[in-house]
Amino acid sequence: MCAQYQDRDMCPGLKNQQRVVIMCAEVLPWRCHRSLIADAEIVRNVVVWGIMNKTTVHQYTLTTFSNIDRNKKPIQIYYQE
Repeated sequence: MCAQYQDRDMCPGLKNQQRVVIMCAEVLPWRCHRSLIADAEIVRNVVVWGIMNKTTVHQYTLTTFSNIDRNKKPIQIYYQE
């Protein structure tokens, strides 16, 4: 799902601009696809929240290793290794 995510057809709720919840068994969001999905939405000016547990949420920011090319359509996100 990660590689194809920039195409919103992979998630119909996002395509239709609805609220979407994405769950993952990985406890740390920076170790899974959630950070990549968050990056793709942040560059579209969507506010993305991470639910860490029953009492803790955090607002995502772009990952430090992402490079955004806003000159391409759709906007392209590249990741440094």
